[in-house]
This record gives sequence, structure tokens and C-alpha cells, in this order.
Amino acid sequence: MAKDTASPIDLAGKKQPLFVRGVRYVSKRAAQKTFTSSSMGKKLAKEADEDNTLINAIAAYGVTKIGTRSVPGAVLVGGALVAKTLYDRSEKRRKSLAAKEAKQASKKARKRPAAKA
Repeated sequence: MAKDTASPIDLAGKKQPLFVRGVRYVSKRAAQKTFTSSSMGKKLAKEADEDNTLINAIAAYGVTKIGTRSVPGAVLVGGALVAKTLYDRSEKRRKSLAAKEAKQASKKARKRPAAKA
């Protein structure tokens, strides 16, 4: 009888060689960059890619583990997400108000005639 051995490049298995996982990760990132830059535009794709870091992935994994293990953990994670969403909205509102005020100030400065000395 022949032994039933798994291929070292078994993508469905959990025990993949480190090299294979690394190649898969790099190729996935390259494909994501290509597709997002063609569909969203270069600037937006660059901003989206900057948010996608290894530290963010590790943090997301940790938060997922905390949030799914207990009810208090889920409440904590959910509350943190709500707080961050509210904070981000207020920051966006502040920036848009500051930009609007700067635009109005520049319009007023153009309308005023220069003072003669």
C-alpha cells in the first residue's frame, strides 16, 4: 500500500510551508493593489493600501478573538467601534467646517480692495 501524503503546496491544508504562505500573501496584495487602483483611482487606492498593514491585521485578529469569546468582550468591542465611528464623524465635520471657513475667508480677502498707504 502506498502512503497517502499531502502535497507541500496544499492550499486547503493548515500546515503550509512558510515560503508558500509568504508567496500567497505577496501575490494577494499585488492583485488587490492592481484591482483597486484600476477601479478606484490611484489616490484612493493608495490611501486604502496604507490602512492595510500587518499591525492592523494583528489588531483585527485580537479584537475578533476578544469579541467572540464572551458577551462582555462583544460589548466592549462594539462600544469601541461605536466610539471610533462617532470620533471619525466629528473629525470629518470639523475638517469640512474649517475648509468652508477658509474658503469664505479667501473670498472676502479677494473682494476687499487693497489699502493705499
